[in-house]
Amino acid sequence: MDETMTAEPSAPLLGSLRQLQKLRNLEGEPAQFWNLLLQTLAGLCGADAGIVCLRTPDAREPWTTLAAGPEGAQRRVLLARLSEALGEAVDSCAQKGHAHIAMGDCSIIAVNLLVDADPRKCIALFHVRPTGHGEAMALINLLLANNDIPVQFRMQQSAFEAVKNQGRWSDLLDIMVMLNSQRRFVAAAMTVCNELAGRYGCDRVSLGWLKNGMVRVKAMSHTDNFEKKMEAVQQLELAMEEAVDQDADIIVPAQESAGLITRDHLAYAKGQDVEAMTTLIVRKKDEPVAVFSFERGKTPLTETDLRLLRITVDLVSTRLTELKSRDCWFGARLAHWMREGLGGLVGYEHTWAKFFGLLGAAALIAVTCIPVRYRVDSPMILRTDDVSYITAPFDGYIESVAVKAGDAADTGQTLLSLDKKDLILEEAGLLAEKNRQQREVEKARASGELADMCIAQARLDQAAARLDVTRYKLERAAIVSPFNGVIIEGDQLERIGSPVKQGEVLFKVGRIKNMYAEAKVSENEIQNIAAGSGGQIALASRPQEPFDIGVWLVEPSAVVSQKDNVFLVRCAFNRPVPGYFRPGMTGISKINAGRKTLLWIVGHRTVDFLRLKLWW
Repeated sequence: MDETMTAEPSAPLLGSLRQLQKLRNLEGEPAQFWNLLLQTLAGLCGADAGIVCLRTPDAREPWTTLAAGPEGAQRRVLLARLSEALGEAVDSCAQKGHAHIAMGDCSIIAVNLLVDADPRKCIALFHVRPTGHGEAMALINLLLANNDIPVQFRMQQSAFEAVKNQGRWSDLLDIMVMLNSQRRFVAAAMTVCNELAGRYGCDRVSLGWLKNGMVRVKAMSHTDNFEKKMEAVQQLELAMEEAVDQDADIIVPAQESAGLITRDHLAYAKGQDVEAMTTLIVRKKDEPVAVFSFERGKTPLTETDLRLLRITVDLVSTRLTELKSRDCWFGARLAHWMREGLGGLVGYEHTWAKFFGLLGAAALIAVTCIPVRYRVDSPMILRTDDVSYITAPFDGYIESVAVKAGDAADTGQTLLSLDKKDLILEEAGLLAEKNRQQREVEKARASGELADMCIAQARLDQAAARLDVTRYKLERAAIVSPFNGVIIEGDQLERIGSPVKQGEVLFKVGRIKNMYAEAKVSENEIQNIAAGSGGQIALASRPQEPFDIGVWLVEPSAVVSQKDNVFLVRCAFNRPVPGYFRPGMTGISKINAGRKTLLWIVGHRTVDFLRLKLWW
């Protein structure tokens, strides 16, 4: 029989095989598992060094090292070689599932390790002594025969964790049942502390309650009475306040607490000879209200225990908070309720909603309580009582027009001219008739015929009178302004050549210096206006230049307008009027009517309307 077939396995190989068998049922942490797996596989293939790498989603550093070893003087050199060969090994393992890289004085072998459905996610590289390809493949096959150990470990861990969590969930339900059966806060707090201490193997579990920014210990496991002034209790309260001030859970010692201040925790742990301490904050609506402290003398709480404890603390917080608020006299409960209500009102949450709410409340107060100046709006027109009507002096035809409505006119300025052709002809005829009658008078006087002379004299006087009338019309053919003023009415430009009748009004001329504003105030607002009230007007032509006025007369009777009845209110100007003011200009007047609230200003017309409609 072949000697190689009968040779027994070497002692290191048997040890590695037994270690692999133990790894399949290991209940330790993942970091411990990867280190043991690396050591075992390295011993199985006789490697000088090895690394286990896991693929990560980060494209910049796609591989992270889970384990590397062994320790020794040549560790850095050997690991550097393995790192240099990682890229080539990954490519080969992605294609064939294994890799053999000869590097002259050594060889590097690599295989994929199964951690989930993706066989390319994890790789193990080993530095072995120079070997041929056949020996290298034998070692690779030996590694491939055991590359499923990681996935078996994960399955085993999942099973152990499921069984453990099942018991923890059962413990949580038991704690909630016992907590809900309590009716007093202190009893409930003691129940929770005792149950958590017993079920999680803690030496002591304490509950501190936050009040006015300070934490006070309310319950300790397995301790019915404790002196609040004891140094240990005060140190524990300082440690709890340290967590509250940072609004973070603190674990001592643990890497998760890096970056947090743990001075008071370390001082308490040293004073009470506690090796592991965990502080979890109880929150209500994201605000700290209480603190749980867990103390262990030997081993710290595992990550699974911490997750379950956090869930437990969150669940019991609602019931404890409710009992804390109810387990006091009526005045304290009322004060607590008011404090929560005011806290929600003036707190920093819902800033925009509170801002707009306060803005709306301020606006409502301003609208209903703060009086403001109220002014009655109404249309107005500029008028003057010193007006002259210029009429046609005789029947005729318009020859020319020099002005239009709105133009200024000086004394004696020609406004309109009537056609004088017929009058000139009539004047010539009457002049000839007068001369003829003059000769008839002289003839009768010379002949001594007294009767004929008297008749001729009468005809002469008649012709002279008619001539005077014609000459008077010729003088009045040019219509002039009687004084300095402005043309209020009279657009005659379109009537050139048309006839006019004697007495027909052609122009209306008014003086500027005696103008006033006439406002047409609705009868619904006239009761708010009295003589002596002030105000302002703004002309339609210059709305940007308001002018001060004062009410000096309110007409006692209403006049009918297009929409409703109005009262004419005459307003005088408080200072000399500008040169651009003209009678007949329109605009808006705002007359002061006292001080009223905005609510009254907006709603008084509606109220008056409803009163009229609903009155009986």
